[in-house]
Amino acid sequence: MVYNPELIEDNYMPCVIQARLNGIKGVFVIAPDLNDKGVLIQYRDSQHKFKADHNILEIVKHSNSGKKN
Repeated sequence: MVYNPELIEDNYMPCVIQARLNGIKGVFVIAPDLNDKGVLIQYRDSQHKFKADHNILEIVKHSNSGKKN
């Protein structure tokens, strides 16, 4: 599944996502302290599962806004 921006409400940025990127699989959270250091994504070696020949962010799940429909 490739990320589709239409699946997330306008003006809503999930604080947690479960994703795959370049063979890295895992849960990613927003960490403002890393952003201040210029780090976009930080991961553990154990999250690197396979070698990928693409640079596609695949969102598996994301946190929701908590709004009830």
